[in-house]
Amino acid sequence: MAFNFRFEKVLELKRKKEDSLKNEIAILNLRKLELLEEKEKLSWELDSLKVEFLERQAKGLVGEEIRLYLQFMNSLSFLIAKKDMEIADLEERIKRKREELIEASKERKKFERLREKAFEIYLEEESYKERVFLDEIGQNLFLRRERIDS
Repeated sequence: MAFNFRFEKVLELKRKKEDSLKNEIAILNLRKLELLEEKEKLSWELDSLKVEFLERQAKGLVGEEIRLYLQFMNSLSFLIAKKDMEIADLEERIKRKREELIEASKERKKFERLREKAFEIYLEEESYKERVFLDEIGQNLFLRRERIDS
């Protein structure tokens, strides 16, 4: 008789949920890397613009040009701050998903331990049945020899 764990489907669902959460975390981490790269580009652009502004200011700028530079720098600063908020939000989501993953992992491990215990019981029962069967064969052989010898 083959081993049959009655909660096998539940265990499989627990594994799938855990895998799904791992995939979600990986996707969120990729998105976080993208946001960090975008923020880095914006920061680099802002730094370049500041340097350009200082160089042009040293040569002399008119009021309208100064206002345009300042507006553009403010816009870039706003976009950088927005990226920071998106990154913080994403980090919070990743943290929550990791907590969910820990719980899902604990649940899966519970069912795996149940499966291991059930398998041990199954092996013991099979071993007992085998011993009973072999004892029966031994008794039958003994009785046949007794009849033949008598």
